[in-house]
Amino acid sequence: MLLEINVTSNCKAVIYTDSIADGSPVTEIKFFHSHIGDSLAAERRIVRNAAHQIASQNPSLPARRIIAQATGAASDKTITRVEPPVPTTSTFDIPEMFLSNNDGTPFVLFDSATTNDIADGRIIILGSRGTLEMLASADRIGGDGSFSRSPPGFMQFYTLHAQNGQSFKPCVQFLMTQRTIPFFYVLWLEQLQWFIF
Repeated sequence: MLLEINVTSNCKAVIYTDSIADGSPVTEIKFFHSHIGDSLAAERRIVRNAAHQIASQNPSLPARRIIAQATGAASDKTITRVEPPVPTTSTFDIPEMFLSNNDGTPFVLFDSATTNDIADGRIIILGSRGTLEMLASADRIGGDGSFSRSPPGFMQFYTLHAQNGQSFKPCVQFLMTQRTIPFFYVLWLEQLQWFIF
């Protein structure tokens, strides 16, 4: 049988099952589809209905939040994490896949856990060849540290920024388990001189 597909008309096809959504057989079909199948139609409908429900229950919720919650509810598929769990202390091994950038250049520029430079604590320096070159050639360099945003096990997250045009771009990030003078000594005098000069 040859089925002529007419995309411009509204589809009146209806498929009936026996009300058990476990892959039960089709019990009745009325009319035939007059269009090419749309595999995303069901997902769009789920997202649209979820968004309407979220918005009606939370009228003051910003649109981006509604969309984020609605799209999160769109699929029942379980998402499998590819990356390892976030460490809760500073004593962890950095997985091999996170040691370098996509082009093969080092991303972890220094890790005191792999050397004997620091006896009590840890410093990790993150960056790339490009950001180190930007930092080395900058006319102005700025630094910014955060105590409240540092990962578990570290006391400080510090970033060096290089001026690039009218703005400052982050170039090198440091994670430190202590905020003592010996730590800053290792950070500034030994490690940065080795990377930049």
